[in-house]
Amino acid sequence: MRMLKKKVIGFLWAVWFALGHLYLSTIIFNNTAGQSLIAATIWNFVLIIFFLVLERFEFHWVEKLKAKYTDNEKKPNVLIKMLISYLSGVSFKTALYLFYIFILVCSAINAVEPDFFDETFAIYLMTVEYGILVLVAADSFLNQLFKDVAQR
Repeated sequence: MRMLKKKVIGFLWAVWFALGHLYLSTIIFNNTAGQSLIAATIWNFVLIIFFLVLERFEFHWVEKLKAKYTDNEKKPNVLIKMLISYLSGVSFKTALYLFYIFILVCSAINAVEPDFFDETFAIYLMTVEYGILVLVAADSFLNQLFKDVAQR
């Protein structure tokens, strides 16, 4: 039962982070890129790369924090406990994959029924729908790069 609870909580955090990514990518589309297809697409690719790189550093930060407070007799304050809990939870990459599952479903619906979504959301979908390819490729590349570096 405890494992099921952890999975449900992890899923809810992934949904929360995915909604945050939806909000952030919508801000990029509407404000930063001014609804320009090419600018929004490029900014979304940059955002994907940023979150993948951030996840790599996130793992190292949490390991350092845990080591600092488990090896010593030092007790972490509430802020440090919250940071360790946050960094030990669901990764941004998990949320990105969940977000792009949602985008793929919406893109498929939009392809078979073009009038299902309003025009602005349909244009937004065009700017983010290829992000899944960048996510998979960049994730695979970073995994291979870190594996190569660790072996040498």
